Amino acid sequence: IHLKTKSHYSILESSIKIDDLIEEAEKNNMSAIALTDSNNLFGAMEFTKKAIKKKIQPILGANLSVEKKIKEDNTKSVCNITCLIMNEKGWQNLSILVSSIYKNLQKHKQKIVFLDEFLNHNEGLLILFDDVSDSSLIQKNSEDCSFVNNLKNVFQDRMYLNIFRKNKKQQSLKEKNLLFLSFEYDIPLVCSNDISFLNKEMYDAQDCLMCINQSTTITDVKRIKPLSECYFKDSNEMINLFDDIKEAITNTLNVS
Repeated sequence: IHLKTKSHYSILESSIKIDDLIEEAEKNNMSAIALTDSNNLFGAMEFTKKAIKKKIQPILGANLSVEKKIKEDNTKSVCNITCLIMNEKGWQNLSILVSSIYKNLQKHKQKIVFLDEFLNHNEGLLILFDDVSDSSLIQKNSEDCSFVNNLKNVFQDRMYLNIFRKNKKQQSLKEKNLLFLSFEYDIPLVCSNDISFLNKEMYDAQDCLMCINQSTTITDVKRIKPLSECYFKDSNEMINLFDDIKEAITNTLNVS
């Protein structure tokens, strides 16, 4: 079951239509699927209606840009946190947070929800966190540890650390950091694929979409390219990819 998927409502980040997303979930016999577009809930109504029609449980959520810390130049460091709605109160709170992001864009010229507001509107929300360093190992008592501990104290058993893998042959630094945080703060793991395109054949189209997003072309060697693994993987692919961390597979199913 996929807990992180983007649709075409994530403007210039994904081209997946809701119909195609639901069809893919149905084809793979998935009983539930989440929609987690970037900083919006635009697709919520369409997604819910079409998923229910196919007897698939819709899990509503969003991937939010959350303030992490204030830098020395007074700009704000941002991290991405995926929020999943658990109940009606969660819908109300996530709606407030998404609205706040666009208010802050107008006022502060930055698409962001401030940390205190995010924490104050936590009720009814479950979070997936994975925005840690992929270039160096996290040390105890670091800012990353303090931030994760702060989230844990507020969300408690409604917080999970999310692992994404390109492959399982080589463990990334990010995964090592997430495993460290999981052990250090007793936070359970889930696994996801952060889906932004439907299948491998759509990679080139996704590359073009990201070029438009960056106002550049495919000839630009310095552009940010999409990850080739961020397509809709079937259940067997996901299980094979994470069969050494069975806890993450089990928790992913439990969250749904």
